[in-house]
Amino acid sequence: MNDIVKVKYEWSYTPRTAIKNILKIDSEYGEIIFRNGIVSVEIETSNCKWNESLKLDLKVRSIAGSASLIEHKEIVLDGPCRSDTKKDGAKHYILNVHNCIIRTSSESVELVAYDQNGNEISNPRKTIEKKIFTLALLFEKYRTDNFFKQMYNSYQQSITDSKNELIHLYEIRETICLIFNGKENSIKALNISKSQWDILGILANTEPLLEGRHRGKVMPGMKRQANTQELTDARQCALEMIEKYLNYLEQKN
Repeated sequence: MNDIVKVKYEWSYTPRTAIKNILKIDSEYGEIIFRNGIVSVEIETSNCKWNESLKLDLKVRSIAGSASLIEHKEIVLDGPCRSDTKKDGAKHYILNVHNCIIRTSSESVELVAYDQNGNEISNPRKTIEKKIFTLALLFEKYRTDNFFKQMYNSYQQSITDSKNELIHLYEIRETICLIFNGKENSIKALNISKSQWDILGILANTEPLLEGRHRGKVMPGMKRQANTQELTDARQCALEMIEKYLNYLEQKN
């Protein structure tokens, strides 16, 4: 091990377009780069222990998991494989492949705004990347929390079972109610507005939507599929509840 000067870890993910552009996140291990279906980390050290590689793998999967919540797409993550570069330039490859499916959806146009001098004043992609990183830290820290796992699984099911998407997203609100013993306590504990809280109830229970819990409470023949804006509102509401619960755990600890 003493003659190793660089250690590189790589994962592959599909589809290659699951994460838009290039995602770069600084970590204690080095810069983690998601680019064109490959995640890579280079470590300039000869002291990369196996237990550290497991922690690094967890961090990469936490980033991918947070991206899955925020970007609503499906990612299949494989790896990692490791390559050691020695002082003489020789490389040694170690393969350790296991498969992880992370679900994420939706395509949107992101416009970067510039002022009259060409200076960037607004970049939605950078905002999203910052949000992914912030959520990834909490994702990694509280991944074993049973309530978080339950809500995360419900969100994943909302992607894979799109015909019942609103049912699965509503399960997140039900879990929050279970944690805090009812609506009022939940709103207070997580600092959620009543209007935001009601969104999932209206869309999942009241509106005549085929993806809803009761398929709507209207006359037969009025049922319809949820439109893009309704699904976006429901997803954002569910995601906010998950984020606020993770922040609640952080403040509590």
